[in-house]
Amino acid sequence: ALTATGIYLGGTGSANLLNDYEEGTTSVQLRGVTEPATLLTATMYWAKINDRVSFQLGFENVNTTGYAGAVTISGLPFANTSGARASLSVGTYFGATWTDTLFAYIGKGGATIELMDIRSGTTWVSANHTGGADTYIWVTGTYKN
Repeated sequence: ALTATGIYLGGTGSANLLNDYEEGTTSVQLRGVTEPATLLTATMYWAKINDRVSFQLGFENVNTTGYAGAVTISGLPFANTSGARASLSVGTYFGATWTDTLFAYIGKGGATIELMDIRSGTTWVSANHTGGADTYIWVTGTYKN
């Protein structure tokens, strides 16, 4: 049912009300502990439905010379407002170094993606920049706003 405040899907309860839909693009920046003077940017494609933001982004065939330390991506259009970290999917080719399992997340209240190295039986550490030509980093996910 369509109302002045939205549309009800699958019922007329408040949980069924779709009252916010947006989509767009934003420019995100690749960050590190050490960075070149000009940051690499990529386009993030996103859609926000009520309080859920789904997105995809990719740094495609870029040169990360000058980057070192922890790999992060800043400039997300909305902060993660859930009470927990938002787990994301990440893939890299020559973009980051890690030991066990590569993982990405957005912290509670944050608007920055962090790439982490999940190590078995010990604490997580940041995935670090490899630095160089032919770098690819892709991230997709959904988080609460």
